[in-house]
Amino acid sequence: MKKFLLTMAIASLIPLTSVEAKDNVFMGSWASSNDGEVAVLPEAREGACLGRVDNRLVMTHGYSTGDSGDVRIYNVGTDTWHVGATSPNHRSEGVGASYMGDVFCIGGRVETLVERYRLSDNSWTTMSPMSVARGGPAADVFEYETDAMDFFGEYIIDPKIYVFGGRDGASPFSGAVLNSAEVYDIMSGTWTAITPPPYPVSDARAVTKGGKIFLIGGAVGSPQVSSALLQIYDPYDDSWEVGPEMFTARANHAAAYIGNTIYVIGGALRNSEINDRLDTVEAYDVDKGIWTADLAIKPNGSNETHAVRIANKLYVPGSGLFGDSQDFFDVFSRK
Repeated sequence: MKKFLLTMAIASLIPLTSVEAKDNVFMGSWASSNDGEVAVLPEAREGACLGRVDNRLVMTHGYSTGDSGDVRIYNVGTDTWHVGATSPNHRSEGVGASYMGDVFCIGGRVETLVERYRLSDNSWTTMSPMSVARGGPAADVFEYETDAMDFFGEYIIDPKIYVFGGRDGASPFSGAVLNSAEVYDIMSGTWTAITPPPYPVSDARAVTKGGKIFLIGGAVGSPQVSSALLQIYDPYDDSWEVGPEMFTARANHAAAYIGNTIYVIGGALRNSEINDRLDTVEAYDVDKGIWTADLAIKPNGSNETHAVRIANKLYVPGSGLFGDSQDFFDVFSRK
């Protein structure tokens, strides 16, 4: 009996220790159009709006020898790019957000403009404008589960797009950083001001995970420089907290989550002495509240990009730095 109890005690300790030591962060690996592993972009592009519809990546607007309204759609299953309907409004430096079958392109240069691209009928619609003109804002969708139920007995979802910061300058690190934030109710088409982040940022990235919105990095100050900030927003009570900083300051990077980990990719490191396009990757473990650096290096240093998650992969198309647009396409896989 004693032997049995001892065996059970040891067995009970092994999984507990394993769970406590488990790390949500995975090194992962990259595939790149440089090596023919994924299809290259149809043309060089930077500062585009990026979204997802099912297994397709939708990239709109951006700079390619000039500001554009072009739409490029990547099909993950066939590794092919397709052309969508061109927006009548040419711009770059905006931010994308997607919900259901729609991709929204928000702001850009210094604009209040919001447009919606609907993939199902390949069409554009101009939506209610923001109250503040923003270049380089951060945005993401947050879905509230309401108390109301639909015909099938499912709780009705109330989706909103949260938009943070930006700048009043037409290009990265220019003008003044905006100390404001607002939220767009997708169902009613209305904008409402919300509490801005503790530290105003431009060209940051926002990622929704676990009932919070993580506002990562971005440019701060005057003159603007890159930051390593992590600011965490609670949409339920319109409040902020400041999390642990990244290992590397960056702005205009790409960020998205896989599982309970937010991966932050590339971006611009800019201070009084450096203006660098990064290829480094680090990750934030949402469960533990810690950063891990030195993950698999991105094949191409990139800036003015975004990332979209489809399954366990992050898709990061294009790059640029003040008009130096690139057509490479890198894909991160978490094994």
